[in-house]
Amino acid sequence: SSPLLLGMLCLAFADSMEFTTRRVDIYEDAIDALLRKWDSSRAISRDDIYKGLNHHLKKRIFTLIAYKTFSENQYLLKEQALADYLVFFLKQLPTTQGQLLDGEVVLKAIEAQHGIFVERAQKIHSFAHLTFQEYFTACAIKGNPNYQQALMQHISDPRWREVFLLTASLLDDADAFFELFSTIIGGLLKEDGKVLTCLHWAADKATSIQLGYSICEIRFFYICLALFLDSDHAHIRDIGLPHTRARAIDLANALASDHTLAYAIDHAFDLAFGLDRDLALALALALDLERIIDHTLDCSLDLEVNSLEISCDYLLHIMRFYTAIFSNLINHHLPENTPFVLKFRQFHHTVIEKISGFGFIPLAEALTQLYQHPAYKIVTSTNWHAFNRQLADTLQIQRNIGQCWNFSPTQRDMLTNYFVAHSLLLDCLKLATVSDREAIKNRLFLPPSV
Repeated sequence: SSPLLLGMLCLAFADSMEFTTRRVDIYEDAIDALLRKWDSSRAISRDDIYKGLNHHLKKRIFTLIAYKTFSENQYLLKEQALADYLVFFLKQLPTTQGQLLDGEVVLKAIEAQHGIFVERAQKIHSFAHLTFQEYFTACAIKGNPNYQQALMQHISDPRWREVFLLTASLLDDADAFFELFSTIIGGLLKEDGKVLTCLHWAADKATSIQLGYSICEIRFFYICLALFLDSDHAHIRDIGLPHTRARAIDLANALASDHTLAYAIDHAFDLAFGLDRDLALALALALDLERIIDHTLDCSLDLEVNSLEISCDYLLHIMRFYTAIFSNLINHHLPENTPFVLKFRQFHHTVIEKISGFGFIPLAEALTQLYQHPAYKIVTSTNWHAFNRQLADTLQIQRNIGQCWNFSPTQRDMLTNYFVAHSLLLDCLKLATVSDREAIKNRLFLPPSV
């Protein structure tokens, strides 16, 4: 779909007859080949103005222009403005001292000889491809700590995502880059007490788990469960939570050593962030409950392979989620054999059996007592609220889970940005050269003070 990039790839491939595995290396090889070969391959003679400019100096000019224009959100540039940029930066080079420079002549020479800039409309120019502008911007950031600091202000801006990835790829030693990255992520939480308390809770839970997943995976898992247990579902569609869910699932897939944990988190977020009143009513009427319970049990079975505690807490969170939904929906007497009550009671019994098998005997005994609760016999809103509270108390005492955090829209936005930033950091880490990759991962999803 992009003949220019295809041409670049062919130029790069012609040099070594192979492709590198990193995208940034392909860009670098292709641009180097483009600057060296484009003019000669098309039999274009050099303009006099280029006699003193070597390959490195040309890249330096393009790097400075790309950073300035990309930082100012400029893609289409008026010819005079671009010509002025060229003259300004050319004057800084030692090879052009004392020369009379005509920016428009320089621009035409660049367009003819290299194809780095193109004229999109009359006297309106741009980089020939956004990839050029992003790559040269990353080159500028690579060698300038101040630019790296400025880059971090764009963590939540998808327009800068590729620049982050390219910068991480270009750095010879990215340790300081990730130290800065982690510090900025901590600042996204703005010292919000409830959010920080939640992160401390997730960190404490993770340290108490017999590891079957990495420590950062477990922290992330419990943060997700805290989010999806938030009890106020009525406002979900209005505060951007589909984006939170999407980023959380992306993170789950990026973190999970296999797809089991990602699958479980995906399911949890489907329940929590896809819920509106119509779907809740459908669930309450048990139109889809049996399938979802089967899905939950399948997830927990897979989770058992790596961690009985994770599987246990996952089952209990799903159970807690449904009791909260039912207690908010039931506002009149329903018969004992209401379909969703029968199916949920069966699920309750299955959870007791599984948890007993895991060896959590006091927890299984507490859930067995709850199994005799009046809510299963007289289906009223009052009874289900009481059931919900008793289950929540049991889970907090036995497993330190089940709290409803009641995050505000602002707090959820903070956590959304927190997820987006961590997802970006992980993607950068896959491409970067660092001294201890696991140490960086182990610091993820910690509250700032830890």
